[in-house]
Amino acid sequence: MLKELLTYISQKDWEKEWQKPIHIIFLFLIFFSVNILCFVWFKSATIDITDEGRFSVSPDIQKLVQKIPERVDVKLYISDVILSDMPSLKSYAERIQDYLEQLSEKSDGKLFVTKNVIESFSEQEDEAVALGLKQLPLKDGRSVFFGVVAENMLDTEGVIPFISPEREKFIEYDIARLLQGLIKTDQITVAITSSLPLETGFGGQEGLVNGTSKPYHIFQALRDNYNLIGLSKDYQELVDAKQRPHLALILHPYPLSEKAQNNLSEYLNQGGRAIVAFDPYSEVPAGSQQKPSLLYSELSGFLKKYGLIADSHDIVIDKNHARKIINPNTSKPEAYLTWLKFGKDNINPDSPALSSLSNLSFSTTGTIVKDAQYKGEFMITPLLFSIEKGGVLSRESLLKITDITTLQKYFKPTSPYMIAAMVSGQVENGKKMGLVAIADTDFLDDRLWLQTITDSKEIVPYAENMNMILNLVDYLTGDDSLLSLRGEKIPHRPLTYLENIKETAQEKYLIQEQELQERIQSLRDKIKLLTDGTNSTGKSLSLAVKTEVQKFSYDIVELRQKLRHVRREMSLQIKQTEQQIKMVNIILTPFIFAIFAAVIFYLRKKKFLTRKVND
Repeated sequence: MLKELLTYISQKDWEKEWQKPIHIIFLFLIFFSVNILCFVWFKSATIDITDEGRFSVSPDIQKLVQKIPERVDVKLYISDVILSDMPSLKSYAERIQDYLEQLSEKSDGKLFVTKNVIESFSEQEDEAVALGLKQLPLKDGRSVFFGVVAENMLDTEGVIPFISPEREKFIEYDIARLLQGLIKTDQITVAITSSLPLETGFGGQEGLVNGTSKPYHIFQALRDNYNLIGLSKDYQELVDAKQRPHLALILHPYPLSEKAQNNLSEYLNQGGRAIVAFDPYSEVPAGSQQKPSLLYSELSGFLKKYGLIADSHDIVIDKNHARKIINPNTSKPEAYLTWLKFGKDNINPDSPALSSLSNLSFSTTGTIVKDAQYKGEFMITPLLFSIEKGGVLSRESLLKITDITTLQKYFKPTSPYMIAAMVSGQVENGKKMGLVAIADTDFLDDRLWLQTITDSKEIVPYAENMNMILNLVDYLTGDDSLLSLRGEKIPHRPLTYLENIKETAQEKYLIQEQELQERIQSLRDKIKLLTDGTNSTGKSLSLAVKTEVQKFSYDIVELRQKLRHVRREMSLQIKQTEQQIKMVNIILTPFIFAIFAAVIFYLRKKKFLTRKVND
């Protein structure tokens, strides 16, 4: 039977058969059947053809979501204004939703994603604020929500207050960090050591008791957020299986013994994480009841093992990043070339931990340079760096200077410098190590990033030094998958046609709003002239004034109706344009395929007829 069927198929003239109408109909039925089956069977399958992989879930994040032990609910909150009036942000929100749904599909049923649309001026907005979401104010007085709230079965919550398009390239990291916070329920342990008076402040234990001193604010934040343990002189806790911390925090340490260096290296080579900060000249004041802090700290020998040359002798002086302080000799503000202010341009934009920062303050920093002779496999990434050439001055020379203005004479720009770098990579056990080196410790000092308001005595930050250290700790204590994530390059491809429509409509709305405000103000001025003195004398308003006020009210009602009409027209125009674009996509794609098929059919038919004539 099979043999007869194969013989029939081989002898059939299919070129001629496919020209029959019944067979063309049969082909269309097969086409639609295959499409339906593909939609049912391969609904979650995706092909990402973008250069940036912006529609794909990375393998590292897949590993993370597959570790979820129990159900996690992820709720995406989006304001209705975004969906109706903000096409570019709406498109971004749809990508975030698609990405979350992909994570859900790869989580083996442990991750549940829902979308919640928040209506303007509703009780939902109050609920969103209570959940920790933030509002983005718009020019027209409205505000929008666009954030994520995640919750596990233990009622532990995590929040991304607002998903800013500016952090689009870090969205994978932000979501992964959110999920990891719900997966890991145990408190993060940080082992800390320092010669600085972090726990007591400058007054030591005595000052702490009598109220004249208090701990560093950064130390208090670390103690509030993590389980802090102390490190012994030989750092034995780092290699003790029972005490092994998630992170080692070594800040302006006493000289490291050979055993301490070996234990720290062994800890890192087993996949440990550490932040080490040294200082060529510590400006922490001494002379209190406590033991004086070290003038400088030395880590160059240890850091050289990981491809970094750290100079603990020379101090950076920089005109371009110098802060101004009051010169005690002249009582005038002067640029102090050893106190530095770093902004957005000085921070690695591809660092998930630091890219959101824009104002950092440092003092008498050293330099870090990548060792040109380093042949190791670890990757070295600059974190903080100058954008202009800076100079250096020896510690001994700086100690002799009595007037800060004389630093200008010593300034000779040599080259850009780096004051913070990260070393990362995979170690022998398959885990990933992370080491951040910082060439300053004065940034921990309250005086360098906090100020007290004279009237209220309120303490407020003027730099983001605390955020820097907390962000680095969060980043380094994350899962191996988070340590692998970097910022993705996201091209800017705006929907210019839709944006132009929106801007035109918005401009029209703003013009009318401005006209309304001018008319309101004009009427208020007239009313004020007419009613001056009536409140004090107790006289009632005149008929003319009442008439003017009534006309004012009518004008407001009329103009508000016009404004609502403009808003409706704007929203309708955007929706119609979006529908037109979608229809073009829906119709044009099959039409192109149909033309392509017709051309092939024509060529094959022509070839068949030519061959028939030749025969």
